[in-house]
Amino acid sequence: MQNAYLVPASASETCVIAADEPAELSFTATNNGEAADRLTGIQTDAAAMVRLPEDPEALVLPAEGGLAAGQPIEQPATTEPITVHVEQLADWVRPGRNVDMRFTFEGAGTLDLAVPVDACPTQQSP
Repeated sequence: MQNAYLVPASASETCVIAADEPAELSFTATNNGEAADRLTGIQTDAAAMVRLPEDPEALVLPAEGGLAAGQPIEQPATTEPITVHVEQLADWVRPGRNVDMRFTFEGAGTLDLAVPVDACPTQQSP
């Protein structure tokens, strides 16, 4: 798992989190195995729900391939990034903090990861 971070929705192009809007989870998951795997779920106590794409085929990590959410993936090549929404963030979720998340894969099992909350989602690098 690489480049995982949570991008909260911000209010009026400021760095203030818009609590009533879903955040977007960004990550790159790679599969170094010889068989395809599939992301089956993501859980966190920091939100009411993590919404994955409904199409199970969109969540497949091909053998020697990867799956990206919210960002393009360069290597290994795969399809377009998926969108993962994290809904109803807890009050304590703030920029600069980490959110514990559990990623569950059909074959590889679970991966627990501390995912940082983007410090200011409206500031983009040129």
